[in-house]
Amino acid sequence: MDPCWYVTASWGIHDERWTEALRAQGFDPRIISLERDGITIEQALQRLRESATEGDRSPVLAGPLTSVTAHLVGIPQRLVGLSWGFDLLDSAEVPVNLAQLDHLIVDSPASAAIAEAAGLPHERISQIYWGIDLDVFTADGPRADLTDLGVPAGLPTVLSLRAHEDLYRVGDLIEAWPAVLGHHEDAHLLIGNTGSLTNALTARAHELGIAGSVHFIDRIPEDDLPQLLRAASLYVSTSPVDGTSVTLLQAMACGCPVLVTDAPGNRHWIERGLGGYLFAPGNINELSHSINAALSESGRSHQQDMVEASLQAVESRADWKQNQQLLRTALAATVA
Repeated sequence: MDPCWYVTASWGIHDERWTEALRAQGFDPRIISLERDGITIEQALQRLRESATEGDRSPVLAGPLTSVTAHLVGIPQRLVGLSWGFDLLDSAEVPVNLAQLDHLIVDSPASAAIAEAAGLPHERISQIYWGIDLDVFTADGPRADLTDLGVPAGLPTVLSLRAHEDLYRVGDLIEAWPAVLGHHEDAHLLIGNTGSLTNALTARAHELGIAGSVHFIDRIPEDDLPQLLRAASLYVSTSPVDGTSVTLLQAMACGCPVLVTDAPGNRHWIERGLGGYLFAPGNINELSHSINAALSESGRSHQQDMVEASLQAVESRADWKQNQQLLRTALAATVA
């Protein structure tokens, strides 16, 4: 197997996917996680330089661009930037001189366009869409029993699975929920995942008097996601900074109607009225109106066509077994 380095800020499901994909494509990644290893970016930089002194010129795949890649520019090894979506889409300025990178991997056309506009030649950009296991995330299959999560049987249920951090604006969903209950008093909201804002979000639900219909369900194991997505009436993502959202693709593949922000990354997968619903990021009124429309009788009558469009999109462009093979092409020129 070809050696390489994988350098990241923290450690999570996306890091696991990338390193598994590297191994599947014949690479042997040596992993540096700043948070998990308890080291600074300066110490990681020193480790890479020392390794190069000992004759190791294995390529370095590093991201996010903001917190990791920008600090590794100038290392002896060939440096491949790994964009995490938000590091280009949520930045007023490009966070690193992209021309100093040997290569860049992005997950959406929107990020690729930003990189090219910043001066990185097209041939040094690999566009690798996130994908999912289409044998696992399917529209057909068992559905979760939502009564186990506190939702009475048969009631409309909206699901959110984004991390509870400012970046993803999960609080917008809490703020929109009273207006949803005004039209659908029997609706329930499931908020998965956790984060630094979990306690504040829980407190806000109580302040608004909606806690009885809002259920915080923590992180959901990956193996349980297909059943949960099939059982939900609507999947909602309030994040304004996605490139390609894995959870969005999972929801689409499971036949769950989706409502996401009208952001460039999402528009690559969802066209308004075709495949799902879009709303302006941060617009609470439009968010609540869109949820109400999706839960209405007329909205549900049109969702089968949306679901079919979603399934076609993920089947044609979101097969991770196929997409990850582009890693071999992206890194091939950097292997000594």
